[in-house]
Amino acid sequence: MARKDSILWSTFFLGLFELMQDASGQKWLQHMVFGTSQALIASGPSACMSGTMRNFFIQARTFEVCRSIIFNQSSFLAAPEWMKLTGSLSQTATMKDHASLDHASLDDLLNLVVLCSRLRARTGLFIEKYFIDPEGEVLSTEALELATEGFYLRDALEGWSFAASSSSAQHDEMLLAMNYHAATSIYLSGNYDYDVHQWQAMTVAVPVLSRDEITKHVENIFQTTRKALRSSSLSPLLLLFPLRIAGARASQNWQRQAVAELLHEVKKQFAVADAMLVELNELWSSTPIKPADWFSVDS
Repeated sequence: MARKDSILWSTFFLGLFELMQDASGQKWLQHMVFGTSQALIASGPSACMSGTMRNFFIQARTFEVCRSIIFNQSSFLAAPEWMKLTGSLSQTATMKDHASLDHASLDDLLNLVVLCSRLRARTGLFIEKYFIDPEGEVLSTEALELATEGFYLRDALEGWSFAASSSSAQHDEMLLAMNYHAATSIYLSGNYDYDVHQWQAMTVAVPVLSRDEITKHVENIFQTTRKALRSSSLSPLLLLFPLRIAGARASQNWQRQAVAELLHEVKKQFAVADAMLVELNELWSSTPIKPADWFSVDS
């Protein structure tokens, strides 16, 4: 293994160690943003096509995706050259498995997650501009572009789900993919429904989910997370982002208890789960429990 590769793996594992010890998660974030991610960017996609760098990229990529979602930040993985790399690696894996090229894979889903996080960063900036100047003409065009991209991603997520229903992917990979699909579906809806009144004022249709659809996705997150913790080799760390999404939408007491119990399981190995518990408890304390028959267009 080359010295550069050794440094990359050391930085990556040090970041994981920080997650086991540091409840705030800030040291891990520093390792990912200023260490692992910057090293990958400096190496470039071509260096990750084969060998130990390819293996490193495959491992680090999922954690970079989680980071971008948890912190609502765009990722370098959304750049065309990196999207091309992941598409190439996914196609290679598909050919090795003798699977259909239109099958659903974790790689394909992670690409959609990256695009959703990039869209979230852009939409957040747009909403800030809207509050400053809601009558701006340029905003109307930008609003339509952001809404159109959202509908495209919604269709892509639904297409992935349809393909996944007949997928023969390995158990752990598909379990994580289904977990992330449910979380990302909610996340994409949240890109718009948290500011739904602004979109309505602009008379722009946006791809929001109904309350029943969100509830179904939350239940899928619970089901797949429990299964992953009980009977898979997946790192519990990979389940934090879906649990954070589910926690933000937990409007009933039993849902909040389920999220808290699952985060406590993750906390047994990774102290950083405690920071998420604290954050969610603060959110829940300011958000009243909704009755089972409660309904709102904003949900």
